[in-house]
Amino acid sequence: FDPQGYSIWNCFGLGTDFDGGIDPVDQYASVAKFETLHQDLKAAFSEAFEQGRLEGLVEDIGHIDLILDGFFYENARNFLFKYF
Repeated sequence: FDPQGYSIWNCFGLGTDFDGGIDPVDQYASVAKFETLHQDLKAAFSEAFEQGRLEGLVEDIGHIDLILDGFFYENARNFLFKYF
């Protein structure tokens, strides 16, 4: 995992309904649920890491926070700075 370089984790980001998909997952139906989504994803990633299911994808459990920072903000910001 390289938070500054090329990584599959740098290609994902939370977005809007630009693709026309306007039926959100009920459990996370609005921005008010972003913190819950973040907590749930962190718990799921941590569990998967501890069980060895992220071998080769996440080297250190500390990278999970960096991956989630990218997903929730940094990846979209970096894309905008690079292309616009």
